[in-house]
Amino acid sequence: MIPIPVEVKQEPGGVTLRNPFTGHELYVTKDRVVEMVIPKEACEPKSFRVFKVPSKKVPGKKTTLLMCCKRGHWDAQTKRCDRGYFVPHVYVHPVELARELIYEFLSGELSRRRKSAWED
Repeated sequence: MIPIPVEVKQEPGGVTLRNPFTGHELYVTKDRVVEMVIPKEACEPKSFRVFKVPSKKVPGKKTTLLMCCKRGHWDAQTKRCDRGYFVPHVYVHPVELARELIYEFLSGELSRRRKSAWED
């Protein structure tokens, strides 16, 4: 495991961990973990989609996904992403996964799994 340099910032109500190379962020509060994969500015404004799916690791809880189409790939006429798929912008995880997500973020494993979001 090669740890990545992480910027830590105290926020009202929680703590933000940020990977300076990718912009990948993890915001941890007492009731949820918000993972921002790519910044909002990298997404086309009218392309956001929200999905709520059952959490695979915490029975009875849901994970919220906010997906978007990267700038320059959105077709306004058909309202489709010409890349063929949307990229994850934000994940809202149950708080029970906080310890696991923080460990994966600090080790760089979480950023490696989300790598496709930064590739163009």
